[in-house]
Amino acid sequence: MNSEELNLTWTWDAATQEAVYYVPVPPDYIEQDPADWYTVRVKPKGDVLMLVEVWHMETEDPLATIDPFDWEKSSKRDDLCAAVADAFGQHTATWFMQFIYWLSKNHHQKIAQSVREDTEKLADMGMLFTELSAGDGGGVDYVVTEEGFSRMKTDSYGSLVALANFSAHVVRDVIEDDGLEERRVFEVEARLRSGRRRRLEVSAEGFDSMGWVAPKLGVEAAIEPGMGNRDHVAKAIRLYSQHRAGGGAVPEARIYLHTGWRTSADMVDEAAYLHAGGLITGFVDPDGGTVCRYCKTGESRAAHSKADSLAENDDLCRLCHDFQGGVILRGKLARRRFPAPVLNGELIGAVRESFVVWEVAPDEVVIPADAMIKRAVISDVRESVHITGPSGSGKTTLGLILQSYFGRDLSEGDTGSFESTANSLEGETFLLKDQMFLLDDYLGTPRHQRVADRMYRAAANKSARNRMASDGTLKGDKPPRGLILSTGEDLPGGYSLGARILFLRLRHGNVDFSNGSVLSVAQEAGRAGNLARAMAGFVAWLATGGRREALILSMDEMREEHRGAAKAASGHNRTPNLYADMMIGLTAWLDYAREISAIDGDEYERYLTRGRTAIIRAIVAQAHDQLTQDPVERFRRLVATAVAGGRAHVRDAETGGHPSDPLGWGWELSERGEFSEYVARGAPIGYLADDGLYLHPGSAVGRAKEAARSIDEPLNIREDTMGHYLRDGGHLQSSGKDKRIRTRRRFGGRQESYWHLSSTFLEEPVREDDDKG
Repeated sequence: MNSEELNLTWTWDAATQEAVYYVPVPPDYIEQDPADWYTVRVKPKGDVLMLVEVWHMETEDPLATIDPFDWEKSSKRDDLCAAVADAFGQHTATWFMQFIYWLSKNHHQKIAQSVREDTEKLADMGMLFTELSAGDGGGVDYVVTEEGFSRMKTDSYGSLVALANFSAHVVRDVIEDDGLEERRVFEVEARLRSGRRRRLEVSAEGFDSMGWVAPKLGVEAAIEPGMGNRDHVAKAIRLYSQHRAGGGAVPEARIYLHTGWRTSADMVDEAAYLHAGGLITGFVDPDGGTVCRYCKTGESRAAHSKADSLAENDDLCRLCHDFQGGVILRGKLARRRFPAPVLNGELIGAVRESFVVWEVAPDEVVIPADAMIKRAVISDVRESVHITGPSGSGKTTLGLILQSYFGRDLSEGDTGSFESTANSLEGETFLLKDQMFLLDDYLGTPRHQRVADRMYRAAANKSARNRMASDGTLKGDKPPRGLILSTGEDLPGGYSLGARILFLRLRHGNVDFSNGSVLSVAQEAGRAGNLARAMAGFVAWLATGGRREALILSMDEMREEHRGAAKAASGHNRTPNLYADMMIGLTAWLDYAREISAIDGDEYERYLTRGRTAIIRAIVAQAHDQLTQDPVERFRRLVATAVAGGRAHVRDAETGGHPSDPLGWGWELSERGEFSEYVARGAPIGYLADDGLYLHPGSAVGRAKEAARSIDEPLNIREDTMGHYLRDGGHLQSSGKDKRIRTRRRFGGRQESYWHLSSTFLEEPVREDDDKG
């Protein structure tokens, strides 16, 4: 039996999702049936179950009801027919059974047809209506309307089921690249039922969970409750995204999240310097031929000639053709923006004006810092710079001027703070590749010391805190990839740490803060963007003709060349590397200035001589600072202080009394009437013998720690560790059996272990530069 044989009619109410069938009595049963028509109302209830009501046309109340009703179960159909037989008789139930069987097979198809007709009417009226299919041959899966996403149900009664009161599609599939890791992010455009549109970013990991809907779209957006609805919405968004993309793949782009040089093949074949405005691969030629469309229209992007384009009719240069993603620096890093490096009179003037920075502070402070910044732009540096001085001396002011090399809009809000966590500072300095990061206001507190120790060591070793992904795999560390320039009223402690930092000292009066001073001129150069313009030109110069690559290849040779000049003034094995890196930065900047005619040959020689002299002075001062941080030197001075201050004394090895020079070994002359004698002061720490000084480790270290605490500079070191330092530094005159650090001797009737040192160990060492003045 088909619908024509039944001769039935039906209506569909899309609002209530109800279908009403008007069923005439078949001709063969018309004489025996008490009625001419019957009405069957079908309502949705759940995914499979239905509410079925059958009543006589002449009555208003249903006469047979099955609630719920399962179309797939014959027993349910039998129950319904039995109810019909009870109400209308067996003759009615006989033909009605055929109708119910037909209805169970065709109801969902009729509903689907009605839904399609209704939605097509909406489309004809210009309203949003889009059918989405997964392409598996199952027909329409989802529908997008102005009300949002709906699902087409065809498994039971066939109808549109609301999923969400918004629609959305992925505009761009973005790969965020920070130079170590890649993270996928979807750029999503959503349309709310109110008609408002919003653009947002959703991580690929969190997309399917749909947990981003409320935080990103607000309270207006909602997904209908129900098992699996979130999964359906996620699938619908994917299908809608492909539909909006013309049936193909969603556009993909690579976004770079860091500054500095990038030479990987996934971006460009040649080196490019990334900054908030795009990339720099050379000078802009404002008068040269057809300019790349992408470069020309992109704000502050370096332009490139069409001579190196991909094809004759391509209006993108080869570089920009491969670089369609761009650079996104978030937060305060977004202000790290260079102007376009146009090789003209404006750039030449900016380079000449940049030398005013050298006049702001004494040469031995400002020139080394300036040179290290230029060196950091070329490639990775392992050293850091710390400007120290009393409050009001101008250290932060100088740091802000130097920071202006990397953007005209940079201010105190773009600096780092020792009050920040080391994790956040590591993340920030990792993204600031080949630039300077100003870390301000070190106060020497334990917290600041911990942050300083971690940051400086990470920069020097190029190794930061290891991280682990949620799946247990190692994610890699993210050490600083630029120059850390810090300021503070104190010096970061630690001998090994100090060897990684160039210490520069400012004093009151070194910086002139009066109106119209050279400081004002330098600050205006930064605010006007001239320092950033000069640096942009330096980057373009390095990128041109393979200069940077050649410079990097020759760095080892240049270090060896400069190492000899710094070796005599060095107090640590790493200090010559500091000198070499500063000289590399200085000479590269001067070569750049001379080649673009910002300075002539005579000026080049004067600036080079002045810069070299300033750097040598900084290295000499650095050697002195490193000497004071040497653990052996600290120990020597603290023990000498304890002896001189009456906290300790040394005895004669033979007599057990005072040595031949009592006053120098912690004894004082005591006069009692006509008699006088030398009296020991403080605790005994060792014995003076003909072959040297024998210090008792426990007593000597104990008195040294007391002296350190008295000046609020604790000596946190163990006896065994200090013994190793003494041995490694060549201070021990002899050692016990099996190359032990301590030697056994009998003094004062007791045999104990001692450190055997030179008799002059506690005397102030004489440095060569002291004799030379």
